[in-house]
Amino acid sequence: MTDDHDTPHTFSVQDSAREYVKTDENVRRLEDELKAAKKERDQMRSQLIDEMIQAEAPSVEVFDGQGERARVYPINRLFARRDKEAAEDDFFDALRAEGYEHLIKNQVNANSLSALVRELAEDAGVRDESSTVIAQHIPEDLRKVLKIDTQLTLGIRRS
Repeated sequence: MTDDHDTPHTFSVQDSAREYVKTDENVRRLEDELKAAKKERDQMRSQLIDEMIQAEAPSVEVFDGQGERARVYPINRLFARRDKEAAEDDFFDALRAEGYEHLIKNQVNANSLSALVRELAEDAGVRDESSTVIAQHIPEDLRKVLKIDTQLTLGIRRS
């Protein structure tokens, strides 16, 4: 390793290396802060959803501290994927049997699969229901190979 005075470029390289290390440490610190902030937000989300349900508040309008208005409201998101206990071949066969082979690539896109289940539920007149209720309204062959979950979360619309 060279000292600061060994070459004319050493000082510049060492300064750059020092700044790089400081920046890397800053990134690590910010990532840790972000992780903690996300955990806090997740806890707050659960608490706020409970509070909104108890208060029977479909939405809450607030100012965000920067003069921006925001509306917070619960959203029931649907996620569908192959049930881990269902064999992959059975899963693909069920999709093909129901005419949804266009979803099959080498893998089924999770967003497309969730959209399909959401569409099937809406066609059956089922909206914002539990995963158990939604599952009752999809074809049996699919029901056997899918794992359906719903997640109540929050959306923010800034104005």
